[in-house]
Amino acid sequence: MQNLQSNREHEITKSLLGVVDFISDTIGAGWIGFDFSIREYTQTSDGELADAFKEYISALKATGETGEAHPKEKIRRAALLNLSGQMNHPDVTAFVNAILNAQENSLNNYQTLKSQSRELYEKLSK
Repeated sequence: MQNLQSNREHEITKSLLGVVDFISDTIGAGWIGFDFSIREYTQTSDGELADAFKEYISALKATGETGEAHPKEKIRRAALLNLSGQMNHPDVTAFVNAILNAQENSLNNYQTLKSQSRELYEKLSK
């Protein structure tokens, strides 16, 4: 049972690294923003993490379509926190916290993503 949990955690970390690299590449190239990058990723990816990001995108779309008067940042924050709780994985939580911190403090998303990528690479190389 513990080995299955360890395999799940390793696979999610690998998947998260792929997401982070994809998002940082697209943002770094100036093509698209954070949410659109995630949407693009979910259209070509499968698995538990991709499904969680699909729910994130659906949450953003649903709130935009209902005409609620909530700022997009609040919706994004709630959707990211939901994603973190749903995945219940320390690396996903660290990623979400880093993105939220960058957005709340007007930090550069690209630099934040590159930092997350380095941390994940280091963790996987151990």
